[in-house]
Amino acid sequence: AMTVSVIIPVYNGQSTIARCIRSVLKQTYAGLTEILVVDDGSTDTTEKIIRELAFADARIKYLKKTNGGVSDARNYGLARAQGDYIMFVDSDDEIKPELIEKTVLADGHAELVIAGVELHQDSGTSILTHAGSYSAQETISLYGTAIPSLLLNGPCSKLFQRNIIETNKLAFNKSISLGEDTLFVFQYLRYCKRVFFINESGYIYYQMGTASLMTKFRESGYENAKLVYGMLLEETKAICSGTVPINMKKAYQRVLLTYIRKAIYHKNKMSKSKIENIVNDYVSDQIVQDSISEAKGTNYFQRIINKLTERKEVQPLVKLLMIHVKIRGI
Repeated sequence: AMTVSVIIPVYNGQSTIARCIRSVLKQTYAGLTEILVVDDGSTDTTEKIIRELAFADARIKYLKKTNGGVSDARNYGLARAQGDYIMFVDSDDEIKPELIEKTVLADGHAELVIAGVELHQDSGTSILTHAGSYSAQETISLYGTAIPSLLLNGPCSKLFQRNIIETNKLAFNKSISLGEDTLFVFQYLRYCKRVFFINESGYIYYQMGTASLMTKFRESGYENAKLVYGMLLEETKAICSGTVPINMKKAYQRVLLTYIRKAIYHKNKMSKSKIENIVNDYVSDQIVQDSISEAKGTNYFQRIINKLTERKEVQPLVKLLMIHVKIRGI
């Protein structure tokens, strides 16, 4: 039978790590041979909690390292995993008892199996799933439309083949701290002939207090988003025979616009000239311009933004966004 390694990166996770590990221990799949819990230099009682659980179940391997961030922790786990398949679970999430079994048995011919997500937010719970078997190219062309983007963003709720990761020397990029996990998935997609989605929301994703996460300000947010999404589009090109599908251009445009709105929202922390600079960069961006020229059926407000972008009217665009952010928030 195929074996599975679960990798759980954790940093100061004392309030949720036991719940997370227990949910993995409850898996019905007999081939779950190891649970690699990578402690990324926690300073709270995380270690004590993991060691107590590990004492009672030999599958739990406690790995301690100096703090290097979540990508570094995931890579540390990957380098030590022995299973045929890899599954990642975040320390503040949990998985339902049959998730591993259902993904392993789902389809023997797919290099990547993706399950649905039960998303818990302050506003309530929603279920995001998709079902179907696609090529990597089809998967990307449906990203953000038929396939909810959350299902491809980040490594969770997926079953990866370890030999694909190792053969192609895939790793999480430690130099970026936002979007690096989605980049890993797209890099892996390059080596997939089939991607199989199962209509099973077996991953419980807690996204509580997200308002703070979404509004959290980083001065380099726009540049970082542009860098990461630029890399995503490069992966997309490699998968889609040198072209970037319109939905990916739109995703790129949306993300950049979100970061401009964030900058405006925090305009007390950012100079007016800096905001004008990033808006100027945005309107001069070729992918943004392509996305607008190919876009159909956007709402009235978006059409005005697009018009100003097309004409590269930086100041009116900044003013319009300032008013809109004031009324609507980010």
